[in-house]
Amino acid sequence: MKMSPRRNALLAGVARTVAEAARAHGVAADIAEQIGAAAADEVAQDWGGQIITIPTDFFYRIAKRDIRILQEIAEGASPHEIAKRYNMTEVAVRKLRQRKELRGAHLRQISFIEEDAT
Repeated sequence: MKMSPRRNALLAGVARTVAEAARAHGVAADIAEQIGAAAADEVAQDWGGQIITIPTDFFYRIAKRDIRILQEIAEGASPHEIAKRYNMTEVAVRKLRQRKELRGAHLRQISFIEEDAT
């Protein structure tokens, strides 16, 4: 598949998603559409020409899942149990635990993320 249709679909999706979010926050429809188009233009300007991989799950969902996994690790669950429960590999669970250990202080803000995620 050529990249231009995929690129156009991505930018159209950005514009649509931002416009929908703006409307959901009470912004008038015509202004929301302009905001969405401006966001897509910014993405194209800032990231145009780059090759990036976008995960299939967005950060917010991953963050919620990771918080639950880290809590289970703290409660003594094995990487094997967790991997099976979350459809992950044991290596991925161990890497998550390593990232937590490397970031340490940053992950102490878990309660803030959890409150925001509900």
